[in-house]
Amino acid sequence: MAGLIVAGACFILPAMIITGVLAWAYVRYGSLPEVFWLLYGVKPVIIAIVVQALWGFALKAVKGPITGAVGVAVVALSFLGWDEYCSCLLGASQRCWRRVRGRKGLRRRLR
Repeated sequence: MAGLIVAGACFILPAMIITGVLAWAYVRYGSLPEVFWLLYGVKPVIIAIVVQALWGFALKAVKGPITGAVGVAVVALSFLGWDEYCSCLLGASQRCWRRVRGRKGLRRRLR
């Protein structure tokens, strides 16, 4: 148990400390013109990293056209500011998918 806690702390703490220091520096010095240009160069890199991570998740998460359509709908609703509808759409689609999958499995068993 102790090894698990140490491993988790060694995995999480460095990223947490780095993020905390960068957030503090941004709040403290973000309005200075010199820092503005530094952040102007860092922002595209951060956006590229996030887009690359999302693309990798999307390739693993989208299992078919229904899942892809739900994902596109959730992103569109999120951009429109309807975040609470996104969670409802995801929950409803998951419940429907389980029912459809269950029926197909049941039909196969009856044959």
